[in-house]
Amino acid sequence: DILWQWLAEQDHELEGALPLELCKVDVYHARQASSFRIRALKLVAQLADVNAGDILALAWRRSNFKFGNLAAVSRNELTIPLELLRTDNIPVCIECLFESSYIPFHWHLKPYKACHKHKT
Repeated sequence: DILWQWLAEQDHELEGALPLELCKVDVYHARQASSFRIRALKLVAQLADVNAGDILALAWRRSNFKFGNLAAVSRNELTIPLELLRTDNIPVCIECLFESSYIPFHWHLKPYKACHKHKT
């Protein structure tokens, strides 16, 4: 509650720009314009005293690029058709999770079916 109140005080247009749980922040599928979420994430980065670019680099964002008639998303320097991105039921490699506590982005890609490192 404190974070959402602080955001509203910093920029009144950002009230409601982020979901109530930070783990559910999704820049691409934002109910409000993704630009509001990006502005809100930049303020959160400022509050946490971290580089906003590091936070935004983790997010898939809308891209003006098109693959034929398919919409595209981008993350860092990678641009892919939105059609290739999983939105739910993201598989993971248990061995990778033991090594690191985050899910690598390639598991979000529909064509990725098995861990290239552990062959599972």
